[in-house]
Amino acid sequence: MTEKIIRTKYVNIDARFSNEFPCFPLSEYYVELQEIIHNVKSLSIACIEIPISFFNICDALENNCCKITDIDDQKKQAVIKIKDEYYTKESLIETINKELVYNNLYDLSFSLSSKNKTKISTTNSRYIIDFTVNDQGESSENKNTIGSVLGFNNPKYYIEPDKEKETEKLCNYLNPRYLYLEIRERERKKENKINYAFESNILCSKMSKYIIARITLDYNTFPYGSVLPANIFNGFLISDVRRYKEKIRLEDLEIRLLNEFGYPICFNGFEISFCMALEYEINN
Repeated sequence: MTEKIIRTKYVNIDARFSNEFPCFPLSEYYVELQEIIHNVKSLSIACIEIPISFFNICDALENNCCKITDIDDQKKQAVIKIKDEYYTKESLIETINKELVYNNLYDLSFSLSSKNKTKISTTNSRYIIDFTVNDQGESSENKNTIGSVLGFNNPKYYIEPDKEKETEKLCNYLNPRYLYLEIRERERKKENKINYAFESNILCSKMSKYIIARITLDYNTFPYGSVLPANIFNGFLISDVRRYKEKIRLEDLEIRLLNEFGYPICFNGFEISFCMALEYEINN
């Protein structure tokens, strides 16, 4: 009887050399492996490099809009849309106020308290501010709104003259807090995604059962414009070991980077790289 030997192969994946970018500029890639790897028993992530080049306020995250309605004049409505950018809490407040002036809402303003909470005030009119809208002013199911970034818990707020409304939480512009790496197996030169049976220990089934790793972001050490090297030794990476119930042939991969709400990340022209550890079986 032929003895089977288990070996480990490390495979470098650099998204800059992807075969396809189906949702450019979002982080979704189709990668063709340099060689087909047979009899694969398990897959895990050894390390990953994340460019901190994504915006914290942008269309892709659907967290850049709110609708403001004048209660005394229902025809006076404005959808405030913030330009895609990486903002500090100060620059975000400044940009919102500029958009208010641009939309002729001169008596309404946002500010920051000494405790890093957001305050809204008006001097004349009464307003309803709705944080649950998209750029068309239509309701959205997104939980990661600009209101939540500013520190507001509720979807809508009533603002009346000379009564400041302060957020329940601190302004949290450092988002996302973490990312998920999703990997799906594909057949070479075919559109088919392969549904191999495997066991997973990362419980994100409501988002995707194909999530294999979680990456923690540290904006103090790795601020905007830097690259975060995450691995199991520095604590920024937690990787599942995807154990296949049958030995598989690994050909092509479909890869996505998602934030904690399941939205694909846009790296604005920069791309990720990572190293996979594959256990495979050979004859002695």
